[in-house]
Amino acid sequence: MATLTTSEELKKVYGEIRFIFECYPREAENIFRLAIEIKADIEAIDPLIQEMTSEVCPHCKSSNCTNLNGRFDWCDLIYLAALGLESPTFRDGLRDGEPCQFLAERGCILTRAMRPHRCNWWYCEPLLEVIEKWPPRKQRMFISFIEKITQTRKRLCDEFKKIQDGVRKAS
Repeated sequence: MATLTTSEELKKVYGEIRFIFECYPREAENIFRLAIEIKADIEAIDPLIQEMTSEVCPHCKSSNCTNLNGRFDWCDLIYLAALGLESPTFRDGLRDGEPCQFLAERGCILTRAMRPHRCNWWYCEPLLEVIEKWPPRKQRMFISFIEKITQTRKRLCDEFKKIQDGVRKAS
């Protein structure tokens, strides 16, 4: 799952994914369902993430939100396309360590459900310290959500790959 580093790569791969969804919607029904499940789980965990980021991020002096974590990979695009969403415009020429192109003065301009997987699940040390202070039950719930989202995302990508491989064999 290579990270896409240029707007042209992103457009090309996203177009190929959408083409498969448009041509094989019946075969992709489970992928659409999995994407909806992932989105619902991300939205369910968002209040916990907002709680910790509101405590840490306003006081942050470093740029932990970097372009490297804000880049979409193949699975991110499958997820977005399955939901019928357009991929965000990607600015070329930004280095990995620069502040994320989606970072504004008051936080990310993308909803959590639209962000790359790597962005949602990368936590700096101060955020991890907040999680460590939570009661064990809350920690377990948080980790359980992350694991479920990650596993469902893997199933979504694996199922798409099967369809894609089938299409290539039939060609």
